[in-house]
Amino acid sequence: MKIAVLVSPAVHPVSGRPCAGEADLAALALAQRLPGELQVWYAGAADDAALADYLARGADNIHSLSLSPDSDVLAALGSALQGVDMVLCLPDI
Repeated sequence: MKIAVLVSPAVHPVSGRPCAGEADLAALALAQRLPGELQVWYAGAADDAALADYLARGADNIHSLSLSPDSDVLAALGSALQGVDMVLCLPDI
C-alpha cells in the first residue's frame, strides 16, 4: 500500500522560525505505524529548514511540487498522487 502524507510547514509561535506543523507530525506518526510505502509531499515554496523538521521525524525524503502562486494546488496534487492508496493530512486546530 502506498501512503502519502501532505505537509504544510507552520511558524513557531515564539521564535517565528518555520517549523513542522503539529498536525502534520501527527499524520506522519500515524502513517509510520501503517504497513506500506510512505511518501511525504509538499506543494508550494517552503523554507528548507521547515522541511528538514519532517526529515528529522523519520521521513526518508520529501516530494516537493514547486507551484506558482496562481497554480491549482488540487490539480497538481491529484496528478502527483495517482497510484497512492491513502492520503493523510490533518488540519491544524
